[in-house]
Amino acid sequence: MARGRAPFSNFVGSVLALLAVRIMLAERTAAPEAGVQHPPQRDVLVTIAFALFVGVVGGTYGLGGGALMAPALVAFLGRRIHAVAGALWLATLVTSVAGVLMYSVLSGPDGTASSPDWPLAIFFGVGGLAGTYMGAIAQKSFPEDLLRVSLALLVAALIIVYLLQVLLM
Repeated sequence: MARGRAPFSNFVGSVLALLAVRIMLAERTAAPEAGVQHPPQRDVLVTIAFALFVGVVGGTYGLGGGALMAPALVAFLGRRIHAVAGALWLATLVTSVAGVLMYSVLSGPDGTASSPDWPLAIFFGVGGLAGTYMGAIAQKSFPEDLLRVSLALLVAALIIVYLLQVLLM
């Protein structure tokens, strides 16, 4: 990895570490039996502001917004994983389509087109679609606490990857 990526890797690793700790400590806002609950006005504004930030970061670095939004909603707003999963998949679809359109239309700093690699995008899309279907079916079989711990462990694994990248440069 290039030396210039160390600050970015340190930043992402730090954000992920904060998310992992917060996920384990956060309390849920809605009991499983409560059904659909509308978040308080403050949470709506915080979610929109955070989604804007994640969109800018995701658009700049090519990161998936759902991968950052799901842990953040669970960690900071106490939302249930079962409740945010479907909404984030729809949001990911919408932002992915918008991203493809923007990268197809806009050009890079040197004037070259920054069109997506279509075969690679199709492979990712097919794999993601199949994985989403299987995950949505499987999620209903797992309790919230197990999903919360699994999410925290996944985030912790990503932290290790980022730290190793920085250490091995």
